[in-house]
Amino acid sequence: MACVIIALNTAWVIGLRIWAAAVSETPQESNIDAIAVLYADFGPELDRTRRSLDGARKLRVTSGTPILCIGGNRQASGQRWGRAMTRYLQDQGVAPEAIIEDHASYDTRTNIRAILEILRRRELHLIAIVAHPAHAPRVLYHWRRHAKAETAVIVLPPPHRSTMASIADFWLTAQHEAFAWLGLLLPDAWEDRIIRSIRR
Repeated sequence: MACVIIALNTAWVIGLRIWAAAVSETPQESNIDAIAVLYADFGPELDRTRRSLDGARKLRVTSGTPILCIGGNRQASGQRWGRAMTRYLQDQGVAPEAIIEDHASYDTRTNIRAILEILRRRELHLIAIVAHPAHAPRVLYHWRRHAKAETAVIVLPPPHRSTMASIADFWLTAQHEAFAWLGLLLPDAWEDRIIRSIRR
């Protein structure tokens, strides 16, 4: 039984890695209207989120577009990780007016809805979302489910870590993603209730 579980898990990780490589893109900086970073609430959150913010900051140097700090909002505790993301960017020299902070979203589905609302208000059309490679397929799933035809998305990974660290990080994140994909089988209201109970 253990061998079957290990084999299935290995197949999932490899399959997700191939899928992630297929959906991640290299953007044409001149065409991007905004860059979004999703707060990572699994694993070493601050380290992973900072790497994503660093990737967005470097992309902004060439594109000149605003950076959206998305997610990490905890309704029960009042924690707002978007504020920590904003402070980090400002400490790295990004001007406050170049940062847009989300104050409501708390999971991938609401992250995408928050991004789309910002794009609608500001009449923007093409966004680059910096997301962990294992997370990229699910980001695109929610984007295609909620976005309108006039908006487009490019998903790109944060800067690479060392090879061994990247392999271990991807494997751990793939375990989280397996449960997240299973959660999509539930009605939205049930999934939302479970996520809210976990992310307090």
